[in-house]
Amino acid sequence: MNKKNCVLTLITVLLFQSYSMAKEIYVSTHGDDKNKGTKASPYLSFEKALKEVEKYAGKEAVTVWFETGDYYLSQTIQLSSAYSGTAKHPVVFSALPNSKVSIKGSKKIEGLKWTAYKNGIYQTQLPQGLFVDQLFINNERQIRARFPNYDYDNPLRDGKGYAHVKGGSNLRLDKWFGYDAKTFSNKEWANPETGIVHAFQSHNWGNMQYRIKSIDRKEYKIHLGEGGFQMQRDYGIGGTGKHSSAYFVENIFEELDVAGEWFFNNNTNTLYYYPFIGEDLATASIEIPILKDLIQIKGNKDAPVKNIHLKGFTFTQSTYTFMNKYEPVARGDWAIHRGGAIYLEGTENCIITDCNFEYLGGNAVFMSAYNRDNKVVRSRFVHTGESAICFVGSPSAVRNYLTWDDVDLHGKNWIEMSKNMDLKPGPKTPDYPKNCVAENNIIHDIGTVGK
Repeated sequence: MNKKNCVLTLITVLLFQSYSMAKEIYVSTHGDDKNKGTKASPYLSFEKALKEVEKYAGKEAVTVWFETGDYYLSQTIQLSSAYSGTAKHPVVFSALPNSKVSIKGSKKIEGLKWTAYKNGIYQTQLPQGLFVDQLFINNERQIRARFPNYDYDNPLRDGKGYAHVKGGSNLRLDKWFGYDAKTFSNKEWANPETGIVHAFQSHNWGNMQYRIKSIDRKEYKIHLGEGGFQMQRDYGIGGTGKHSSAYFVENIFEELDVAGEWFFNNNTNTLYYYPFIGEDLATASIEIPILKDLIQIKGNKDAPVKNIHLKGFTFTQSTYTFMNKYEPVARGDWAIHRGGAIYLEGTENCIITDCNFEYLGGNAVFMSAYNRDNKVVRSRFVHTGESAICFVGSPSAVRNYLTWDDVDLHGKNWIEMSKNMDLKPGPKTPDYPKNCVAENNIIHDIGTVGK
């Protein structure tokens, strides 16, 4: 055997040894967590696979293979530094080739007994303890009862699905806005406080959400409660004519009046739904989102999570975030909810590739504070409630963090706040994403809630 052939033989042997040392774990919707986690004897759950991953992470390459199916998460998957791989031995979570794998933040509700209510509406009792902000029937997200009704032909603010205010406080945080009595709903709202207003700011820089405090039918006013923190600047809901704020109101029982709409009564755990013609609720798949973040990959700059790969999954059906905590972004007109279906903080060399993000309630991928050399590539983002991919550092990394909320809501002065400021070049701390890449992704129809 010549020298060249010896070298090739050695390389082949080394590659085979490296491959044979790789740990493979299999998960299937037909599996059992009492199984061995092999291809012939797969686990059932993501959680069980994680317990096995921890034994090998960082010591050898690990791949968790998922067979075709819907995987429902009962709680957010937490990946700490204990699951870190290395550059040579990454930890990979992947759909099997040619498999369709959905990771869902929802609960599938089975065994429901539907009965006729009235006017084409059906009702059923849901299990106790569910918070219902979305309803998926046969994998389609349905419309929560609203005024004006959703405009399927043109869902944008110039469509029929939006009304326009007639005056308003026009000052964040808004207290009220007026409505046009001639075009407003003629239905009496027994419990207007269940309603949520989605309204554009008067200068159309973005939109906000408010809970309804009350409605005054004599003054033609809707009084507002909690909300308005989803963006910045002092202008709020108001304006006149064509330049007035566009809005709609959802989650009002009396507005359940067209097919595809639903309403959930929290006090009685009763779900109401108006089915489409020919829709069989007895055989329909009913899913209700229960999780905000599906996977959190979370460490810190001193003990980061490294070399985690997610490949080939569909991530879907997370809860809305628009009434959760938001924080103002420095010198910007907007605010951000620090969360996402895939949330990364304190990570290095983590990769998301060939994934599909759709029908999520909030952000899809969120890299918060310290992150280094991460990638989101060849993935698709559609029908996300907020943004697709976010890179957002910590305020602590900025030497003079100023927001419009400081001025407009808290009465502070930027000039005074900037006195004796730290003028040293560069970030104050490393708590921000650096060398992170979003590349070759398809993103469309996002911001279905947050504009």
